[in-house]
Amino acid sequence: EHVYHAIEEIFKRKKVPILVGGTGQYYRAVLEGWQPPAVPPNEKLRSILEKILNEVEPETRRRLLAYLDPDAAKMIDPRNLRRLIRAFEVIFATGKPFSQQRKGCRLSFESFVVGLTLPRVELYAKCDERIDRMIQEGWMEEVQRLLSQGYSPDLPSFSAIGYRELADYLNGSLTLADAICLIKRRTRTLIRRQANWFRAGDPTIHWFLALEGVIDEVLAAVRDWWESPQSEDGER
Repeated sequence: EHVYHAIEEIFKRKKVPILVGGTGQYYRAVLEGWQPPAVPPNEKLRSILEKILNEVEPETRRRLLAYLDPDAAKMIDPRNLRRLIRAFEVIFATGKPFSQQRKGCRLSFESFVVGLTLPRVELYAKCDERIDRMIQEGWMEEVQRLLSQGYSPDLPSFSAIGYRELADYLNGSLTLADAICLIKRRTRTLIRRQANWFRAGDPTIHWFLALEGVIDEVLAAVRDWWESPQSEDGER
């Protein structure tokens, strides 16, 4: 709701709204007008689910969800407890798969979706380089500062890739080499998971290789789309 309000306000100023980044779920939610299931929070159930899920490994969590909802299990990171708990909560409350309860609504605007890509091997290498650079530029010190301020590694905010691994190193339960290896492994897993949302064959996404000169290519494609005739039922 807040996103659509912001988009309309930008349109009123005769500007073009640009949505950048975000997860595949949020991207789909905005462009397909998803409406969340009307299931109110059940704090008692959430507490029970949190206790159970905290006692098992991520792969076991994934298998538990896959038993009830295979499609949701493919899309939800088993380390993301909040999303897992919400999925189970909706399933138990409605008796229906969580993945089948996304309702869409008709949108009042058209969109041009740009995807930047690279061959998987090159993408992995770039991510590995970025992780090494982040360590060199103070990522470790950031995590140490958070821990010294009393923030627990068990907080949901520490579920972002790398924070919990570095906290484990600082707490002595992992070597630095193992922590970095886990961060890189989790990043590659995320890349593969994101490919389930952003598929190369998706006709709604205009794909470009992220090479030198790609910005000019993207701008030219957007300009051609913008200057093309509008559809009868959309606005830009």
